[in-house]
Amino acid sequence: MLGVALSLALVTWPKFDRQDLGPLRELTGKVGGVTTLGDAVHYMGYVDYFRGKAALASVPPPFVYRPVAPALAFPLPVESPMTALNVVNLLSLYASLVVLFRLLRHLGFGFGLSLVGCSLFAVSFPVFYYGVDGGVDPPAILLLLVGLYGLLAGHWTWLLPVLAVGSVTKETVILLVPLLVVHRISSGRGFVVPLALCSFAYATPIALLRWLLEHLGNYMWSPAWEILLSNLRLRAVVSVALAFGLPGVLGVLGFRLQRRSPRRFAPEIVNTLGAGTALAVLLVLYSAVTAYTDGRFMWPASAFTIPMAVWWLRERFPARAETIRG
Repeated sequence: MLGVALSLALVTWPKFDRQDLGPLRELTGKVGGVTTLGDAVHYMGYVDYFRGKAALASVPPPFVYRPVAPALAFPLPVESPMTALNVVNLLSLYASLVVLFRLLRHLGFGFGLSLVGCSLFAVSFPVFYYGVDGGVDPPAILLLLVGLYGLLAGHWTWLLPVLAVGSVTKETVILLVPLLVVHRISSGRGFVVPLALCSFAYATPIALLRWLLEHLGNYMWSPAWEILLSNLRLRAVVSVALAFGLPGVLGVLGFRLQRRSPRRFAPEIVNTLGAGTALAVLLVLYSAVTAYTDGRFMWPASAFTIPMAVWWLRERFPARAETIRG
């Protein structure tokens, strides 16, 4: 596990605080040749608001709807709001490794193979490019993994606090709501009451926050032809493909092999992982007509593809898998 932890540190270091070491300085963090902090500037402003150094009006929607990471960052004894945010992000990434490891162990993988799955997460494009750039994606990924672990472990009530916190961390955590339905139906259980409770848990905090902040304006992700045209750029396509990456490719191979394998996952597991992957792809497509699309919208897919990727590696290379069972 130490090796995976060190790998994560090495992967995130070149872009920590957007320092963009070496040739990265000329390749990243620029729009039209001009250096920009992107969305990070708004989250930094949120940290400054919590520290009493800025007005809340300086944080526009939809960024003002995501107070959790800035709220965790502001009390840290770190002067730079960017650095404080990235300390939260880095800790979230390490916590994600722990949850992912426990999830893989729950799915029946040995110690060694579970570490392989964690390595697929740690040494990945999204962790490298978006992990410590001043955004709020890592806490959302952590919550998504916690919710998925709870769901697959048969503890759907875990989703209630996860969704409540997740709705004001980043809205993508809503993927867990349809996954709850898929898992309950696949396991032959009723879903009406759990769905109602989880929907309430997700909707209430964000609705209350929007009501309290309505004086700052209201933001909705509305589809627009102009947004789609602006997203038809090579950089967006490449970043989405890289974010899907090796875990995504191996995961797809795993889904295909599941159909004819006698050692396949239980239906509620494979259906939930498959639905999660499909929903992540749909999220990317939705972002293409409503927002600035890049690989961070594909990042949630890794929570669902990594278990399938590890399963494929075990089935495709059983002799090698046996040597790293641990």
